[in-house]
Amino acid sequence: QETKIEIFVVGGYIRDYLLNKHSDDLDFAVSASAQKFAKKLAHAVKGKYIVLHGERQIYRIAVFNNSGLKYIDVSMMQGKTILEDLKQRDFTLNALAVKIEHFDNIKKNLIDFFNCQSDIKNRQINIVSDKTFLTDPLRILRAFRIAGELNFKISKNTMSCMKKYSKIITKSAPERIKNEFFRILDHPNASEQIMLMEVSGVLEGLFPPVSMMKKSAKNFYYHPKGLFQHCFQTLQSFEKILINLDKYFPDTKDRLSVHLHEKFSDNVNRISLLKFIALFHDCAKPECAKKIGKKMRFLGHENLGAEKTAEIMKKLKMSNKEIDYAKKIISEHMRPSNLAKSQIITNKARLKLFRDIKDNTPDVLLLAM
Repeated sequence: QETKIEIFVVGGYIRDYLLNKHSDDLDFAVSASAQKFAKKLAHAVKGKYIVLHGERQIYRIAVFNNSGLKYIDVSMMQGKTILEDLKQRDFTLNALAVKIEHFDNIKKNLIDFFNCQSDIKNRQINIVSDKTFLTDPLRILRAFRIAGELNFKISKNTMSCMKKYSKIITKSAPERIKNEFFRILDHPNASEQIMLMEVSGVLEGLFPPVSMMKKSAKNFYYHPKGLFQHCFQTLQSFEKILINLDKYFPDTKDRLSVHLHEKFSDNVNRISLLKFIALFHDCAKPECAKKIGKKMRFLGHENLGAEKTAEIMKKLKMSNKEIDYAKKIISEHMRPSNLAKSQIITNKARLKLFRDIKDNTPDVLLLAM
């Protein structure tokens, strides 16, 4: 090489190594000539060279001929030294580095300025600095996502900072918010992180209808936390059903599982979308609440709820296919319970349900359940 450069393996790969987890992504931070290094590396491994962020000099190599490695990311070091670079990372668990020449003995040659190894050992998420979320507000969502994926706890100081900056989360690009939020929902126990998001104020910062749903308790809804509690418990129940598919659907569990894992886009399948729908399916009840006789009614809430949820999804730049699916499920979610109120369910009524909802019938039935 014409210029002597320092090359460090950084971030998630080392974290996963210390957790005895396999990682198919490798991250390099280089002190100079990041683009030239990335191009040479792509040629050497016969991979595809991709520019992720030209201005910040971040590049990706897609690896095709290695079953244990999918991507190698190469970035220009942020600052003149590896310390300056690591200071700008999000959480301590991602702020470890090792020089490439010491890659064969990582544990003995770890560069650890922030007590990262202790946090990893204690399974705790800590911010590197108080500016972590100001630098990139999306890191607030990332903390919840990592906590769910790795079964880590978010530290009190980090949670306090998240509460402080909860309102700036919407400054992030909608596509990035969608990506992180649906990765949270993809976890089997997403409800645990959703509750933490609610407690920290992040959920309301992201989705203003949550605030109105919570206020409904004072006026007409029986849960202490209003409609939000009902929707949250719907999410919890759905996750319990998913874990016990063999119990509830012993004869069809395999086909149902294949159906539910059908993908719409990256990080979005029927399961994650149904979890999203569970959270917002009754969001229009505050506008539709009306006392008729001695009972509170919510006539038309399913259709208005479908439209309101579609607006939320449009702001996240979700696809028309995803939005149409959510609208269909929400607008039809009362059908099964209304049908079940009949003492006798005729074949005609049953066939009409299947004809109207078609391939989405299992999804609507699961939401009703």
